[in-house]
Amino acid sequence: MLGGSSMAFASSINSDASAMVARSKLQTWTLRIPQLKAIRTGWIHPNINLDNPEKTVDASLLVGQEKERLDVKVALSNSFGFGGHNSSILFAPYK
Repeated sequence: MLGGSSMAFASSINSDASAMVARSKLQTWTLRIPQLKAIRTGWIHPNINLDNPEKTVDASLLVGQEKERLDVKVALSNSFGFGGHNSSILFAPYK
């Protein structure tokens, strides 16, 4: 259990894929801010460039051009890099 929720489901998922060789700590932290803000405020940021989602994806699970309200229990942030340098972190409200 994490934050009173099953770890089998994350309310919010954020992914970052980058080819940057070096990234500052500030840049790395900035990529996590949307997840933390979603937990704190209950707003999920929009996907402003989501114009043609895959037809096999359930569109009701996607946030479109406008921000949406969601009670985020657990937020997952993924980062993907070249050569298999991948990481994931789960955030949950402190109780």
